[in-house]
Amino acid sequence: MAAGKGTRMKSALPKVLHKVNGKPVIDYVISASSPFKPEFITLILGHGREMVEKELPSFLPADSPKISFVTQAEQRGTGDAVASAADIFKGKKGDLLILSGDTPLLTAEILREFYKDYKNSGNELSVFTMELDDPTGYGRIVTDNDGHITAIVEHRDADSETLKIKEVNAGIYIGDVQKIFSFLDKLGTDNDQGEYYLPDLVKVFIEENLPVGRFIWPHSSDLMGINTRKELAMADKYLRMRKLDALMDSGVTIYDPDTTYIEEQVMIEPDVTIFPGAVITGKTEIGSGTVIQHYCKIHNVKIGNNTVINSFSHLEDSIIGDECAIGPYARLRPGNKLANKVKIGNFVEAKKTEIGNGSKASHLTYLGDAIIGEGVNIGAGTITCNYDGWLKHKTVIEDGVFVGSNTEIVAPAVIGKGAVIGAGTTVTDDVPQDALAVSRVDQKNIDGWAAKKRKKMNEQVKK
Repeated sequence: MAAGKGTRMKSALPKVLHKVNGKPVIDYVISASSPFKPEFITLILGHGREMVEKELPSFLPADSPKISFVTQAEQRGTGDAVASAADIFKGKKGDLLILSGDTPLLTAEILREFYKDYKNSGNELSVFTMELDDPTGYGRIVTDNDGHITAIVEHRDADSETLKIKEVNAGIYIGDVQKIFSFLDKLGTDNDQGEYYLPDLVKVFIEENLPVGRFIWPHSSDLMGINTRKELAMADKYLRMRKLDALMDSGVTIYDPDTTYIEEQVMIEPDVTIFPGAVITGKTEIGSGTVIQHYCKIHNVKIGNNTVINSFSHLEDSIIGDECAIGPYARLRPGNKLANKVKIGNFVEAKKTEIGNGSKASHLTYLGDAIIGEGVNIGAGTITCNYDGWLKHKTVIEDGVFVGSNTEIVAPAVIGKGAVIGAGTTVTDDVPQDALAVSRVDQKNIDGWAAKKRKKMNEQVKK
């Protein structure tokens, strides 16, 4: 169920699309249910349906169950929300698991326990419950003298005695799919909000002499719903720490978890070392033995083994090989592919550039739309001038080229294998293999000029 507007979020974005540790809230709920290998998953949407349908596929894994979408045209309660999916489930057999779309801390392990309890109990309907010190706002679980559930009473409709109950409804149900849909017509609107409440199914099942059970989960924080920005931040921190704990348990060194941000989809192999302040997001993959130093930002980057990303580097949408050295203060914009033992030094920026084995650009350089071979040295202050104001052009620098400092290469240009570019050169034509390219104004020395200049300036100062 994901049709709510989430008015307390105060956002044009549907609540279930807000991200916690890098993934939409709804994605966590779908991931928790996917291990059951359901025949299909149905999302009941309302506000922002178009946005959810558009954005969700980009986050789901390739093996995700088929997902169908249903619209709850009017907000008439959770019972009406489920009823809006009746046509999809017509003629289906089996168990129906009903989840709220705003519970990102829910896990497959928790649902497995719930399902196992339901199957072993022989109940026709089971309700997931929890106990809260402050149950304000939640539906209370009412039981008889034998501890059997008899009703769920919403907070707004509860009397003073019912409000004292600490056990509350977590908004998760499981039961026979056809029984659930056949009984939805029996729900009424005799409540404070005049809505069709799904929890009222408990009474309907009992009236039909069908046993109803409840499953009490001892860790209420796992069922936390997202209704406000504060709750979003709390969930984000919880999931971030859970990710960091899992990485450390797998053999990753994280020196300061409190200042390290690693999103859910990131994959890191054992013996990686991560220093404080690192932010690693998206579908980044990091190979064994790699070191991520202080305050690096890495997004959608595949990094090989035994590479060092030095402090304050910003990398995105690139591939980096084994035993490379990046930074400090390096920037890799999207589209780079670095082979093994490549060095990208301080204040070097690269975009859509391929760099071969052992090549290096140690400092103060821009490489854009370039193909650079193996064993190339790029001197400080080099720029590939790839944009002419209308189009981007490519620079090709072949194996073994030495590019002197303060060089401009105006693309398109091909620098042949083994060529040398003299410092201060502006390259406007191709350079043949093993050639020397130089374009400078001839140096001229004027004897005594500096001394005369100093004397003249000193006299002006005295005046």
